[in-house]
Amino acid sequence: MQSKFKLGLLSFASLVAVQAEALAVTSDQEMAAIAKIISLSKDIPAGDATFSVVYDPSSDASKADLESLKSLIGGGYSAPKHTFKLEEVPVSGIGSIGSKIIFLTDGLSAGDQSSALNQGVANKALTVTTSLPYVENGNCVLGVDVGNNVNIIMNGEAFGKSNLDFDAAFKFMIKEL
Repeated sequence: MQSKFKLGLLSFASLVAVQAEALAVTSDQEMAAIAKIISLSKDIPAGDATFSVVYDPSSDASKADLESLKSLIGGGYSAPKHTFKLEEVPVSGIGSIGSKIIFLTDGLSAGDQSSALNQGVANKALTVTTSLPYVENGNCVLGVDVGNNVNIIMNGEAFGKSNLDFDAAFKFMIKEL
């Protein structure tokens, strides 16, 4: 009886882990919300825009999020004022990012998150993620989560360091931490 309970518990834990992994990828709704917010930026010129996706090749969650973004963006994602072109950036290449949009995948270490934020500050680039703890911990400017409702948060300190400028409507769309 005890071994059946352990087997059942192990099966349940595996199911939860698989579901958590499935929820970690960026959704079409989250991408649409990110695109709308970026359209309000005064620092990202309209037209083609490089969407640099930082991922950790040793993290399954990070690679899954990257694959999700690749399927969403494909050869180009049409946003309100931009066409996003995906650039894959392994964590070892964070220092070489020159784009105005830096997306942080799920599964990055706190050190890699901080490095990406610092690169964003240096480039006056928006750091954005769908992993809200990155924003809550001050390692990313903007977080978007579309689950049961739309949750868009901004870390005020990271935003201040970035010197980014947005249209007034931006403040109405986000919750500042």
